[in-house]
Amino acid sequence: MYIKTVFVPSIRNIDFSSMILPGIVIYDHPKDFPDSYIGRVWEFKVIRPTNVAICDTNLDAIREQLRMTGFTPFPRHPKDDPSIVEVWLL
Repeated sequence: MYIKTVFVPSIRNIDFSSMILPGIVIYDHPKDFPDSYIGRVWEFKVIRPTNVAICDTNLDAIREQLRMTGFTPFPRHPKDDPSIVEVWLL
């Protein structure tokens, strides 16, 4: 399934208020965006990705945005796609 991604400049531009169990999955230079780290918004209550993401060439820059907005990091599961770095939950 192809998702047309909408990139926002900051995690603070995303309204999570209507989501149940929102999270961000960070990908390390995935095939569809090979030049960057991507932080895609997921709604884990229904286990589906959204079309909203943040993008940066620096992994620590994405992590810092997530820390500043109250997200908590979790390591990737061994069965996750190899391009997944980690998951952050709000």
